[in-house]
Amino acid sequence: MTENVVKTLTDPAFLIALLVGIAVFATVFTLLPAFG
Repeated sequence: MTENVVKTLTDPAFLIALLVGIAVFATVFTLLPAFG
């Protein structure tokens, strides 16, 4: 269980997807008040 979690968290593809998700969320979160 724990080994799989570590492998997932250290997987480059997962890290990139995570960063992209955070970037998109931050962008939307920042732009929403402008459209609000």
